[in-house]
Amino acid sequence: MNFPLQPAPPRRLAFDVESFLRLDALQSVGTSASGAEFATSTGDILEVSCYGPGVFRLRAGPNTRPDYGLLVGRTKACTSARDGGAWRFTTGETTLELLGSPLAFRLLHRGAPVLASITDEQIGGTVRLPAFGRLRKGRQRGTSERACQQERETAQGHRHHRLRQNSGKGS
Repeated sequence: MNFPLQPAPPRRLAFDVESFLRLDALQSVGTSASGAEFATSTGDILEVSCYGPGVFRLRAGPNTRPDYGLLVGRTKACTSARDGGAWRFTTGETTLELLGSPLAFRLLHRGAPVLASITDEQIGGTVRLPAFGRLRKGRQRGTSERACQQERETAQGHRHHRLRQNSGKGS
């Protein structure tokens, strides 16, 4: 290379706290052998799934994104229990704890905390940023309606292609 590499100039990222809604998971919609679903304060569904010892998946909101097959594992059984105001999901030696209001989590391995939600509180007792939140408008900024439509069409194409592939396997 005959040109010097220059560092990129710093960019100031604008973050508008008022454009986000804090998620609270107040009510269990249902449990299964591999997780649970919760109704959130924004009307979205929060899904908790177990995929094996120490592997959990949290997903909130509508499933509108294409499935690119990145997560190809199948859910595995775990134990779930309500302990006071918290839900505990245990698989192997790892436990995921969820607290409902405000929605927060704590991940424990062999009883020792490994990862947890933000606990940075303001004077009034509220957290500065929600541990779980979503945009008030429901989609990422800068995403046009046309781009959302293209994403949905792509997802439908992927599903149709997989269905055709799977239907030919039994022949």
